[in-house]
Amino acid sequence: MERLRGNTFLLLLLRAGCQVLLNPQEYGESKEGITKPNMLADLIRLTNTNYHPAKIDTLASYFSKYLAGDLPRSPSYLPFSNPAYQHGLESRIADDYPTVLRQMDRFCRTYLTQEKYPLRLLVAGLVDIILADDSFAGEFDVGGKMVSKADLGQETRFLLQPFLASVWSNILANHPDTSEGAETYLAWTEDAGYNTAREITTNIGTEKAKRITVSIDIPEEMLAETAEAAAENSAVEDGKVAEEYRAETKKAPADEAEAEPELVDVEIIDPPYEQRTFEKNGRTYNQKAEKIYNIEHIENFYG
Repeated sequence: MERLRGNTFLLLLLRAGCQVLLNPQEYGESKEGITKPNMLADLIRLTNTNYHPAKIDTLASYFSKYLAGDLPRSPSYLPFSNPAYQHGLESRIADDYPTVLRQMDRFCRTYLTQEKYPLRLLVAGLVDIILADDSFAGEFDVGGKMVSKADLGQETRFLLQPFLASVWSNILANHPDTSEGAETYLAWTEDAGYNTAREITTNIGTEKAKRITVSIDIPEEMLAETAEAAAENSAVEDGKVAEEYRAETKKAPADEAEAEPELVDVEIIDPPYEQRTFEKNGRTYNQKAEKIYNIEHIENFYG
């Protein structure tokens, strides 16, 4: 039985990868960070934007194991077994969808080909495996609307970024165990020789790719709409911060005792004299002089 899990999702992304990602790096040639481990790292950052693996070489050594469904027990590099992480992207989509869309857009433009047919094949392959996997359910954003699994097969128009985000979020939240996709990974690939990545051979999605269209241009209204929501959230958050700041900086009773005395009354009498009455810490003080100075500790002055 074919399964859609993190490793088989990644495999279909690789099938639609750009040439710089898929071609081996030649001596002296820079890929500007377009590598398979960085691709996996950026998928992880869709949930945790602060994710930074300590050593990219270590993440690279885990990449092939992740694909094969042999998830290493190293949560600092691969956090997929962490319950908080599993629902993190789900929460980000609910709270800050435009940022997620922009992030997924950068991911697609960095790691995937921009040719039309491979992107149609990517989406069609995902639709086919979702329909074939009886353990996989949910709703999917095809671009401005959510579609149930039952209706997904009838859809012919897709917006790439929201569709990928909704599928990846579903995988993280409900199917984080890549070992369940190990047999599918083997069925979709073949041995390419010692110390060489397995070759992708699956043709899943080939027929459906002929009948669908896939756009990579996110409409401005989607981003603008979310930008307003983000501004709203920011205002609410600013209000919370301000309230917390006021609570934290409110003076303690001891501090209040050191406050400036309250001026109760000022009276000019028979020039050049001036008289003032102060209240401080429950006591009343009277001053009368030609020139009255501000005395910080007036109670000490009067004794």
